[in-house]
Amino acid sequence: MAVTITTTYAGKDLKTIISAAVLSGATLSQNAVKILTGVKYKTPIKRLNSGDIVQDATCDFTPAGAVTFDEHVLEVKPLEVNLQICKTDFLSTWEADEMGASAWDNNPKAFQKALVAHVAAKVSATIERTMWQGDDSSSLPFNGFETILTNDTDVIPVTGDAAGVTPDNVLVEMGKTVDGATVEMRTQDGLTLYISRNVADAYIRALGGFGTAGVGANGVDARGAMWYGGQALSFDGIPVFIANGMSSDRMVLTMKDNLVFGTGILPDFTKVALIDQTPIDGSDNVNVIMKFTGGCQDGFGGDAVLYTKA
Repeated sequence: MAVTITTTYAGKDLKTIISAAVLSGATLSQNAVKILTGVKYKTPIKRLNSGDIVQDATCDFTPAGAVTFDEHVLEVKPLEVNLQICKTDFLSTWEADEMGASAWDNNPKAFQKALVAHVAAKVSATIERTMWQGDDSSSLPFNGFETILTNDTDVIPVTGDAAGVTPDNVLVEMGKTVDGATVEMRTQDGLTLYISRNVADAYIRALGGFGTAGVGANGVDARGAMWYGGQALSFDGIPVFIANGMSSDRMVLTMKDNLVFGTGILPDFTKVALIDQTPIDGSDNVNVIMKFTGGCQDGFGGDAVLYTKA
């Protein structure tokens, strides 16, 4: 059976998929970092700083202190999805009434939606992981925050337990990260402790009372392991964000606006084109296409603490 599929899906047209593709990734969908749009290739992140500028008053004008004005450059990288599938390998799995009686006229809507959902999930997972672990010398397409912060000599490094983070030591290890912050950082709006998935799991288990560093055998609200239902986490009064794309045994403490993700326009991430090749070359192939850009950069390295396992 030949089925014609030539269409473009955008997020608003696909009601069952919220923001198809990258925006379903936790870091971007929850606005956990600053999102900068309108970046075609490169854009500078302006940085203004100064030393001690308050002095004893005199009758004269006596300049004291220094103001520095520089920039970090955020560069976005063009990315794409070019996928080709054969319709005959998939159509037998979908209901016949989705295709209608004709072999040509009606499109299998369930098939199209499932295909877009699959592509969206794959792109979302890749971008989420790249935003944190990305290293342009590896298979991930651009440098993520871990690589950028590691290479920034102003970042405050914290060395963790060589054995990694466990429910028994997670409170101590998270405390090391927070203790690395400057007083100035602790007073800033948007200060957030970003933690990897395994650190989050260890923290939740410890709070449930199942680690020696936990809060008692019965945990929070005396509910044990059952207390956590996805509610917001905090540590020492600092909001905690679970960065699923972050490497295991990693933490970053900084302000939300100090981590910047750049792109051209956000709708590029919600557009998936399905182009049927049957009327073009007679094959049963469908080309799946996405085109978008992405890149990361930090603001002030001195306003970030990077925790890494020894």
